[in-house]
Amino acid sequence: MKMLAVMMSLFALGLASASGPVLNGRYQMKLTIGERVFDDVMVLESPQGEIRLAGFRGDITGEVIVPGVFSAPLKGELLCHGSKCEFKFLIIAKENGEEFEVHYSGQLANFHEVIYGASPEFKGEARFKGGELLGSFVATKE
Repeated sequence: MKMLAVMMSLFALGLASASGPVLNGRYQMKLTIGERVFDDVMVLESPQGEIRLAGFRGDITGEVIVPGVFSAPLKGELLCHGSKCEFKFLIIAKENGEEFEVHYSGQLANFHEVIYGASPEFKGEARFKGGELLGSFVATKE
């Protein structure tokens, strides 16, 4: 029993000193537009290095990939505070010879589960430049 308490304490210290799980990476993003669901990819990075669950506030970069259609760099910000992680980013989509801005916003839907090893899952919305809803998404880290 004493050994279990020591192991749990060491685990907690390790998690705290590392500032929690890393959110950088590749996410499978299911984008729902009307009745259709599209299988896209979101790659989340930061010029500051690792995006940690505890206390991260900064710029995010990466890309959104719509397989067979386009790949667009993303640029925005992410803030983790308390038990919330929220992001906002922008892409310029190029489809059918046209360019248009898409603004994504979302938050980590499973914050507490991620602390204990679950894959991060962001949920949110994608909107056109004028604010019109494009669709909703769920992005799960691979």
